[in-house]
Amino acid sequence: MLQLAHQNLGNLQFGKELKDMPVRQHGENPRTGKKLIPSYEEIAKIVAAQKTLGKVIVFLSGTWDLLHIGHCRYFHSAIEAAVESAAKTFGRVIAEEDVILVVGVDNDAEVKVRKGEFRPIVPQEERIEMLTYLEDVDYVVLKQETQQSWALAELLHPDYLILSESTTVVGSDRETMIADIKKWAGEVLVLPAQATTSTTGKIRTLLTGTVANIRGEFDKLIDTITREFHSSLDKLSGGD
Repeated sequence: MLQLAHQNLGNLQFGKELKDMPVRQHGENPRTGKKLIPSYEEIAKIVAAQKTLGKVIVFLSGTWDLLHIGHCRYFHSAIEAAVESAAKTFGRVIAEEDVILVVGVDNDAEVKVRKGEFRPIVPQEERIEMLTYLEDVDYVVLKQETQQSWALAELLHPDYLILSESTTVVGSDRETMIADIKKWAGEVLVLPAQATTSTTGKIRTLLTGTVANIRGEFDKLIDTITREFHSSLDKLSGGD
């Protein structure tokens, strides 16, 4: 059986198989493509329809650059927090299946304004598609604004808007921002950091490792040049 399997593997033309595979466009995966919503108008219609079905709308947004475990936990914790809050605040018992999680994604231009010209690491097309593969995420929308804005969330009037303790506040203090959000969102829930890791931390680690490697190679180069220089001096002076 093993020999037969080996023969079958040997008959596969791996190079041709891969070469002939079609290049998937962003969001085309039939299993997750419907999660990627192309416009504010369309997501507004979807959310309105979900509300008529009694679903609880939870909204959060972010950059999601170099997607990591903290992000994934954040999405699931947002759903759990909404379920818990509905029971405690409104006496409404809902299941996680009753929660619709809408995730806004900062566009590249907006990220550069807030985080610097070398961010994001991952372009917006890839960041929005990656989120569609996550089970907890129901809909993904690319935000259109080039400055920090809650325009998309305000359009949707979510039952819960989720913030992280590390959410950057631009133009006002956190209390003022939350008060403004509550004018159009049902509740604002602030979640603690979900992991010790962060995108900035990962980038710092990568840069530190890269710099250390470069320093090591540079030291080797300097040592080689120094030895060759002294060897040349010895030869010129008649030494061995």
